Amino acid sequence: MAFFSLAVLGSLSWIAPGPRTGLPSATPASRIPPQALRLRHACWEQARSSVVAVVDEDAPPVKKLLGDLQFLGPLRFIVQGGAGILEAVAEVEKVQYAEVGGGEMATLKTDEGDFEAHLRLNQLTGVQMETKQKGDKDLHIIRFLAGDVPALTCLLHQEDGGYDESAVEFYEGLRKSFGAEFTI
Repeated sequence: MAFFSLAVLGSLSWIAPGPRTGLPSATPASRIPPQALRLRHACWEQARSSVVAVVDEDAPPVKKLLGDLQFLGPLRFIVQGGAGILEAVAEVEKVQYAEVGGGEMATLKTDEGDFEAHLRLNQLTGVQMETKQKGDKDLHIIRFLAGDVPALTCLLHQEDGGYDESAVEFYEGLRKSFGAEFTI
């Protein structure tokens, strides 16, 4: 049985179809912010055409986490390598997988294709999630590790001087569900 994650694209809304819709949810209701559950029926018709990821119930935790990134709203993506650092802000609207060069590649992207990030799943060794204080704000961080080095870091992105409270709640739910770190 496949599980579907649904999102209203272009906004910070979560749709989690449950038993009343006939579709199981990829994200357990305990990990979905209450306001998202209230949106379920109000937005179902719009969301029905917005299936953006299919996560098999037996999928490894890293794939389940990647599918859940689309429910966090805007993320700051950071890649460090050698003397350079690349940062970009985008919302994950699709997660796709393909066999590339002898291993599976995950592509995190927007619908319009103006942003893509790729992860070679066979090179990832673990995931760390932490919230830490920096100055007067908290940073909510997800690190995809290759050895001891972050291959990709994702942070919740602040807009208008603060975080969307429901995004922080969902992040904390992910952290509680997956743990502060796990090995791939």
